[in-house]
Amino acid sequence: MGKRSLESRINEEARMLTDAFASKGSAPLDPHANFVTAVSNIICAITFGHRFEYSDPMFQKLTKDMNDVVAEEPGIIKYFPAFIRNGRRRKLLSIRDYMNKEVKEHEKTFDPNDVRDVIDMYISQVRELEKTGQRSELSMEKAWTIVFDFFTAGTETTSTTMTWAMIFMAAYPDIQKKVVAEIQREIGFDSPPSYEHQKTMPYTQAVLTEILRFRPIAPIGVPHRATADMKIKDYDIPKGTNIGMNILYIHHDPKVWGDPEVFRPERFLSKDGKNFVKHDAFMPFGAGRRKCLGEQLAKMESFLFFTNIMQRFKVSLPPGAKADLSYGHRTVTLLPNPYKVLCEER
Repeated sequence: MGKRSLESRINEEARMLTDAFASKGSAPLDPHANFVTAVSNIICAITFGHRFEYSDPMFQKLTKDMNDVVAEEPGIIKYFPAFIRNGRRRKLLSIRDYMNKEVKEHEKTFDPNDVRDVIDMYISQVRELEKTGQRSELSMEKAWTIVFDFFTAGTETTSTTMTWAMIFMAAYPDIQKKVVAEIQREIGFDSPPSYEHQKTMPYTQAVLTEILRFRPIAPIGVPHRATADMKIKDYDIPKGTNIGMNILYIHHDPKVWGDPEVFRPERFLSKDGKNFVKHDAFMPFGAGRRKCLGEQLAKMESFLFFTNIMQRFKVSLPPGAKADLSYGHRTVTLLPNPYKVLCEER
């Protein structure tokens, strides 16, 4: 599934998303649920080979159950026996049943000469291994867990990034104006954006980067495990130790950033403002060989969704409202506290 195909899918979904925003008229809206739906549809297209209408009841239930399972802190529930069907487990079983249904449908229509999506790729690999008789951890019984990983990792992150982006644009109208001016200059308001445009749009890149610096979606990343005894500075780390990166602290270390509590996209620009500048301490997707494998997809989605929205709408706070840029923990992610914005068509 090539880059061009993904780009067209994302732009198509962005148009559906902006239509959903426009349908609210002048009423304040909470964009989070729409972002979850839109980004989930990208994962559906990649994984299932098709998208859903936003009004589809089954799709609404699937995205809600996925969101609840990821967001809810299991706490003491994780120590209960598996036969105790609490609400979280019931939702997880419902998700499993739907994904197994998709896998079974793919098995019935599978054509090795026409690999349509991720499930087909998985089926192809399993059957190839079965032919050769190689021992493998892959099996069709485990296929749904691969799909589940795609959804949890691919939906929560980008939808939360865009939810932060909207409140930051409403909170900083002067920054929003600079983004819109760059979009007008490089793309215009009548043509769809392309991911290639980001190469000539350093300010927009800097804004999206500063959003992830200020509010990294996964503040401690994904835990890793030491495979051998090691020593780092004065710390002895035994083999088998679980290790997490405190990305939120790294992104707010005053020794590195100087004024970390200030939202300032210019920190990622050259002095003349003409070029985007990378920073070694910026690591919202982790670091090393096992950094997030969805980084490029997330960046493409964020850029295309963001530019499509900024092309079409002026985003602002309702009269009398104040921007709340604090966050609430949702298990392992940072999400803004609920808010509403106005989306006025340009």
